[in-house]
Amino acid sequence: MTIAVIVKGWPRLSETFIAQEILGLERRGLRQLIVSLRQPTDKAVHELNRRVTAPVTYLPEYLHDAPARLLRALAAAPPTSCTPRPAWRATRPC
Repeated sequence: MTIAVIVKGWPRLSETFIAQEILGLERRGLRQLIVSLRQPTDKAVHELNRRVTAPVTYLPEYLHDAPARLLRALAAAPPTSCTPRPAWRATRPC
């Protein structure tokens, strides 16, 4: 099993608590995938972050820069019998 860890940015000097938690899970043998919403902005990298071995995936910061990627994701989404607005207004979920 792989656990996805979603963070605002990776690596960040201010995220030492998260880095410690990730390292603790790695020591226990849990596989992880770090999903970062932003590219790193800090020039320096903390030693804890260097020790993390989990792979990192960076999401596109602005979807207008990656329209083809967005369209592929929408096309791959499973079909649904509900349209978003009626489902939002429904008293019970679809």
